[in-house]
Amino acid sequence: MAIIPDYDDKGNCTKLYMKNGEIQKMNKSFRAVRNKVCKYYLMDFKAAREHFREISFMKNLVPISFDGEDVFVYIKVRKPKFKNDGAHGLVNTTYIEKVTKDKDKVMVKFYNNENIKSLWTADNTEKHIDRGNKLKQQCRDNFRIINNDYDLNEKYGKPVTRKDLILVMEKTLEVLER
Repeated sequence: MAIIPDYDDKGNCTKLYMKNGEIQKMNKSFRAVRNKVCKYYLMDFKAAREHFREISFMKNLVPISFDGEDVFVYIKVRKPKFKNDGAHGLVNTTYIEKVTKDKDKVMVKFYNNENIKSLWTADNTEKHIDRGNKLKQQCRDNFRIINNDYDLNEKYGKPVTRKDLILVMEKTLEVLER
């Protein structure tokens, strides 16, 4: 559900929030855990980030999908204490129930009643989650096209008319004349 950087008594660590409500703590940096997840899904993180950057038209904090189904968005969860410490965690939009604001805290609530504190405003946090949901829809549409999970007859199953043939012939002649 989420990969969140954190600090403990030993220093930099990462918490993995699982679907069943379990929280696993790893004594590795966020980047190392993220790269292990990418390796598990046989994914090149840099190439995937570039791909999703083109799809989403975003420059920074691009939502990412490891499996084509679930989309993870970046949310600011801590202030880094040292150089190269990450400030943002990855949260799966599928499991987010809502974003709540209590006084000066913004919380991302999951369906299993776990909460993650966001250091962004509620509007900014919701904006990133919405972008992730839009990207999820685009991934589903692209996945349907790649797997031929749609009916070509819906779009192209109509009979060809004389007008269509004349248009194709004119375009062909234009190309040949160049």
